[in-house]
Amino acid sequence: MVGWEIMDFAILTENGIKLKGKQSVILIDSSSARAKVPADAILQLLQQNASEDQTLIIQGPGEYETKGTKITGTRTDKDMWYATTITRAKDKLRDFDVALIYADDVISQQALGVISPSVFITYGEKAKETITSLGKENGEVNKYTTTKDKLPSEMEIVLLA
Repeated sequence: MVGWEIMDFAILTENGIKLKGKQSVILIDSSSARAKVPADAILQLLQQNASEDQTLIIQGPGEYETKGTKITGTRTDKDMWYATTITRAKDKLRDFDVALIYADDVISQQALGVISPSVFITYGEKAKETITSLGKENGEVNKYTTTKDKLPSEMEIVLLA
């Protein structure tokens, strides 16, 4: 999902996430935290709030870009997917090095096998159930940081809560 040097994933609110790369910050469903956390873009999956400033609002399918961060939104039959490349394109490794997924339903091992991320980060209503269904008992974390040279050889599963 990301091409990068360093990437921070942090939980801000129950459904709000902050993605921070070298050059940009993207908030996911974090309009209420906007005043406390400056951002270059807000990606809205659950909320439909307008921004009062010049922050890029990302909603629905399309191609978006802010400060060198490229976001592509794709709609499937019932789901919306966003792929993000943060920092320079030459740093991009492969698609879905890190998959950040809002779990509004339990996500199966079979579904993860399709994208085969090195790191699977989940949050949301069914995140704990998803972790359990994948056979993992990882503790909750409120922030996860990684770099491209520290990607695990086997899929790592992370619960942001």
